[in-house]
Amino acid sequence: MKNSPSEGGEGFEFSPVEGLTTDLDQMTHEQVEQAALTAKKLRDMADAQLLIATAAMHRRDSARVTHGLTTAGWLRRHCRMSASKASGTVKAAKALTHMDAVRKRAIAGEITADGVRQLCLARDMHPEAFLVHQDVFADVAAYLSPRDLRQAIDHWRQQVDQASAVADAQHRRRRRSVFLSRTLSGMWDLNGMLDPESGHIINAAITSVTDPTLIDPHDNRSNPQRRSDALTDICRFWLDHNGSTKMTGGERPHITVTLDYDTLVSGTSSEGLLPEIDGTPIDPATTRRLTCDSGIVRIVSDSDGQPLDVGRRVRTAPPAIRRALDHRDGGCTWAGCDAPSSWCDAHHLIHWADGGATSVGNMRLLCRRHHTMIHDGKVPPDP
Repeated sequence: MKNSPSEGGEGFEFSPVEGLTTDLDQMTHEQVEQAALTAKKLRDMADAQLLIATAAMHRRDSARVTHGLTTAGWLRRHCRMSASKASGTVKAAKALTHMDAVRKRAIAGEITADGVRQLCLARDMHPEAFLVHQDVFADVAAYLSPRDLRQAIDHWRQQVDQASAVADAQHRRRRRSVFLSRTLSGMWDLNGMLDPESGHIINAAITSVTDPTLIDPHDNRSNPQRRSDALTDICRFWLDHNGSTKMTGGERPHITVTLDYDTLVSGTSSEGLLPEIDGTPIDPATTRRLTCDSGIVRIVSDSDGQPLDVGRRVRTAPPAIRRALDHRDGGCTWAGCDAPSSWCDAHHLIHWADGGATSVGNMRLLCRRHHTMIHDGKVPPDP
């Protein structure tokens, strides 16, 4: 299909992938790959045409004359774009009209839509300097990945206006933030923005726990679940092993699980109530795991829930036993797991609530994931 030339004099030649949906099963692997590449090129060409047509509409004020809308408003209504997408399209369209070399390569499908937008942003920041270097940018944008192109633009900006580049780096640092709030369902909502340094540090820490080479082939957790568990393990390690952790009320930071004795022993409550962490119910298996190697405080309450007697804390794995387990096991005892002892819980083979002794012979080290799996009923593999 041959489209009519734009106001800039460029024409658009499209070669749709004919019969792709019907002939796909008859194509070779190479033909299917080529069809995908052709479709992607056509999409990039169409995106360039959209920007050029949008620029013409904006220049003529067509949307206002015909529909009483701004160009961005017209895109939102007739092209079903979001407000931010429509605004960005108009901005990129205006910049592209001043970038002849980039426009020609984009029309030919040689620069991706993402690459065009990155170059438009670069041009908006330093119009005069970009004009001098746009031929080079048009060439490199035809083969660089989005990430490499962004890095090339960043290096160029530093040379053109280092003060602005420094200011942008400082602005990114100021934008760092983490929001953690408890939802009505008892879950916790975690989101935020990290500056480059913080992001790389946290990503490296989480990746060190979730690296694909460390994943058990029988691990059925999703990647987001693995990252969540990794972040939890990292924070727990800090609390357990950092000697300078601040004390609150004479104790290190901790979580409190509230449950009755029947639930601890048998997994079911005589009153039909689940154990709780700060008022949020948790399942019995989680309770058994948490109490497997933790401090236990007995609190006797009256019928209204008012404490009548509070006993002393009992730690189920005294330091001497823990040192012996570290020496004997050397780390997680789940076959094939190489988690170090510092990342492990001391697991009772027979839970102390069931009469099991808190002794080296009745305990083994398990990392948090495998400790959870055992209390969920999983049977460890043979060593």
